[in-house]
This record gives sequence, C-alpha cells and structure tokens, in this order.
Amino acid sequence: MGELRNPDFAARLERACIDHPHCPTDLYRGKQKWLREELNALGQDFSASAEAIRKWFAGESRPRPKMMKGVAKVLNVDEAWLSLGIMPDMTQAEKKKRSRTAEGGALLLAGLIQISGGNSTFPSLGDADREDLLAIINGDAVEIDAPLARTLQTGLHLFTIKRGYEHRKVVGVIPRGFGAKMILIHRKLIDSGERRGDYTEIEVSESDGRFSIGSARLPEVTSLDMLASD
Repeated sequence: MGELRNPDFAARLERACIDHPHCPTDLYRGKQKWLREELNALGQDFSASAEAIRKWFAGESRPRPKMMKGVAKVLNVDEAWLSLGIMPDMTQAEKKKRSRTAEGGALLLAGLIQISGGNSTFPSLGDADREDLLAIINGDAVEIDAPLARTLQTGLHLFTIKRGYEHRKVVGVIPRGFGAKMILIHRKLIDSGERRGDYTEIEVSESDGRFSIGSARLPEVTSLDMLASD
C-alpha cells in the first residue's frame, strides 16, 4: 500500500460519490469503475487508468488540475471544494447567516406543527449534518429539513439544501411579509440540482401562486398530514 499523502481529498471524493445519485457505492470498487467510465465519456483528455483512480480513492495521489476539473464535473460538485475543501462562495459571515436562516425556517415550521396538533424537537440546531427538526405527527417521528429561500428575482427562488436530504422530508420555506409559503420538495428533484460541496442548490419558479422545478409542480403544505411519514 502506498503512502497516504492526500487523505482529505480521498475523503471528499468518497463523500461526493456517496452523494451522487448514480454512483454505485454499494459495489466493491464499483464507484472506481463508474468514475473511470464517466471520465472517459468526457473525452480523451480525461482518460484515466484504473490504477490512477484507485490511488485517488486510497489517498495515495490526486488528479492533476485539468483532470480535477473533469472529476468535479462528473460528480457535480464544486471544483474548489473537491480539490481543497473550500466551500464555494461562502465567507465565515455567510456561513453564520446561513445557519441563522436555516434555523429560522425550522423554527417557523415547528410553530405551525405545534399549533396544528403535532410536536417537534430540535436535535440538530447548529449541527450541519443532522435534520433541522424532528416532528412527531400522529405518533410517527418525521425528520424534516426546512431550508429558507433566497429570492433571486420576482418569481425565482434559490434553496440551499444540505446533504442527507435523501432520508428526510424537505420543506422549502419562502418568506411572505410576516408569514411564509411552505412547499414540499421531492428528493428526486433535489438530485437534479447543482451540488456545491456539502450542499445542493435548486431554483424554484413561482407563477400565479404555483411553484415548480422545470415542469414538475411542487405542492404547497396546507395540512399537518402532508408532513406525515411516507
């Protein structure tokens, strides 16, 4: 076994594969074969040997800059994050603001759950790898993330969704004056978003009071039952 010179990069590469909806992480070396085939599909400039890719995953080496760009493209992650662990477009102040707004969305949703007959707790506030709130609805525990929208322009909202959404309900919170609109965002629609490090960004369109991602309509949350477990 070679010397582990790049363990941090190997960990980010592994995380990106786990988060990618099509990477076969359940198969022995399946992700390595898949990544090689996807890189080859980008063109001859991104061709890599099986041994080179094995070394990336083992932390023995890392791709050259041009190849790193191809790997990031295949895995749909930010190149700076994959290469250096730098969260894109986010200063320390922005990180704190994101944390505060994420908690704000969760608190607002928790209040609505409470007055509608449910209960909720906050096992994860301040912990980026956990759900935003845990709701108890009709006796069932439901893990929920409640990302707060950032309005880019009239009729277009941006949601930043943290990893782990595959196992949770995702309720997008769109501020409206002293209240908010809340929409259910299906996991498969999040998969089509732009992955940026540990987060995925999706754009939601609004027209005539209806919300959608592409041609897919997003239901507005109007009752507690809509948040119940699948």
